[in-house]
Amino acid sequence: MKILKYSLFTAALLCISGLTTSCDDDSAKGAGDATIGFAQANYSYKESAGLVKIPVQFTGEPKEYPITFNVEAQIEGTEVTLDEVALFTQLTGLKYVGNEKAPAYVEFQLIDNDEINDSRFITLTITSASGATIANASTRVEIADNDNNPYEKLWGDWTYSAVNAGDGSAVTFTFSISGGLTDEEVAQNADKRLVCVGYNGSSSIGGSPIVWYIDYDGEAGVCSIAGGETMFDIQGDPFGLGFGSTKVVTGILFEDKLYTNMSIPGSWNEECTQITFTPTYGLAPMIYGDGEYSGYVWGQDLQIVLTRK
Repeated sequence: MKILKYSLFTAALLCISGLTTSCDDDSAKGAGDATIGFAQANYSYKESAGLVKIPVQFTGEPKEYPITFNVEAQIEGTEVTLDEVALFTQLTGLKYVGNEKAPAYVEFQLIDNDEINDSRFITLTITSASGATIANASTRVEIADNDNNPYEKLWGDWTYSAVNAGDGSAVTFTFSISGGLTDEEVAQNADKRLVCVGYNGSSSIGGSPIVWYIDYDGEAGVCSIAGGETMFDIQGDPFGLGFGSTKVVTGILFEDKLYTNMSIPGSWNEECTQITFTPTYGLAPMIYGDGEYSGYVWGQDLQIVLTRK
């Protein structure tokens, strides 16, 4: 160990004194053929998208890292300013260090307003770069309005209020509405189905989210709580009924009978702050154990009204 430490120290002295050329690291430099540019010529987001990251693409290899670059952002037209549409995290002095696990982005937060307007367009241009040649310098980003369609305006945190059909007691809890739990689900449900997470005071059971669904028809201005949908399906016995596995399915209560092939009709107000369902229909989540309906329900809610928090 002492010999190794001595050798490293001696080599360092030789490098410093210039007595050896073996420490010259020119051979470690890259080919110098790196290019930088946007991966796509066009992008499109709804103004409710929140934080957006536009990827910057690199090819080849610089002589050395990091590659630094500057970007200019311009809003098309004169109706609004750039800051009224998007707030950028950083546009100058951006860096890429050559690590694929740390990619480079142009990042900005979209402003979600309540105005009905045409799409806005932002052009991003890489104006300068050190360590790479610029290719595909510009990309055009469409910011689509979401205020003419209430679908996304219904997303958020809500309070569920109802009356227990058995004893007349009040039922209330909070839950959330979104387009889905994954990007793929959001895309599949767009303008057709809302995903509700949480029921009876819990958002998950046994590590599984508790979900139920509101089918949405924007043109007709109506919606409905869907029956026959799985709320959760787990291994375990959360209700203490002696089952090895438990599944809960949305049952629809109507005239003292349970249905899984029906839905509860409803509609939202103009401000998208309240959703009211036909009071004679109820939600009664049906408990299945080990593959069979147990005869138990996890609630029997009539006069359902949802109110935005």
